[in-house]
Amino acid sequence: MNDSNKIIKYKNKKITVVSHADENATCENRFNIILPYISQALLNSNINELEFAIFLGDKYDRTNNCGIPYLSFSRHKEHTRDHVLIPNVDFFSGVIINHISSVSSDISFLNKSNSSIFAGANTNGYNRIKYCDKVKNLDNHFGLLTHVQMQKEDILNSYPDYEKFLGSSSIKEQLRHKIVVNIDGNGLCWSRLYWQMASNSIPVYIDRKDYLEQYFDRFDDSDCYFNATMDIFEEVYDYILDQKNIDYVNQVNENGKKFIRTHFTEYMKNPKLFLLNSVKEAIKKVTEQAYH
Repeated sequence: MNDSNKIIKYKNKKITVVSHADENATCENRFNIILPYISQALLNSNINELEFAIFLGDKYDRTNNCGIPYLSFSRHKEHTRDHVLIPNVDFFSGVIINHISSVSSDISFLNKSNSSIFAGANTNGYNRIKYCDKVKNLDNHFGLLTHVQMQKEDILNSYPDYEKFLGSSSIKEQLRHKIVVNIDGNGLCWSRLYWQMASNSIPVYIDRKDYLEQYFDRFDDSDCYFNATMDIFEEVYDYILDQKNIDYVNQVNENGKKFIRTHFTEYMKNPKLFLLNSVKEAIKKVTEQAYH
């Protein structure tokens, strides 16, 4: 069993959790946040006996399947379609509700700087470092690494001056820019895109991992932000900042806000109830899989 998995055995109102011998600290913390919801959903159900796993990592590895139904924060559209999605851990921890609430006093798009910013931790891979390196000599476009998880020696081989990218920027500071950038890390980004869509800035999603999906990806959000790649992001920025495109840019901004209002209002009003109901829904699907 992979250390990003927990196996949950439920029988006669008793829950037993099977853990990996070498527990991953991040995944262990995530599980502790989720467990109360799973426990309440099971204890309030009519289920007598059930065994399933929950994958707590960022990105599922096909070799980890242990032959029972799965709950996951994200899944591969082709290889793990049988995984049942629940909202990612940032919903349960309160990160997302806090971030979305923080943009309520955002200034208008017209009063923002004609510039862009990415600020986030570097996780496995080089996509975020690569972006910061690409914009380092561009006027009015900024890339910041708030934290680096990779080995310093590995990064130095490709980006010897990467420490110049290290820094921090609050959400309020990022929202001074007309363009806010989202770049996936090891898996899909957990929370950044949602507060970006709720703001008056325009999200640009660079090199989205289209083969992965999360709980809210079942809804159409294709016109709530601009897609770009590492090769064409400057062209996308120029389009957004060109005044003659303002009507379409404003429409994308409104689409993002509408998406958040439509799908997040219930969560924002009563996050615990929303999340409990989401977990109940997921466990119902897991039960159907287990006894199919």
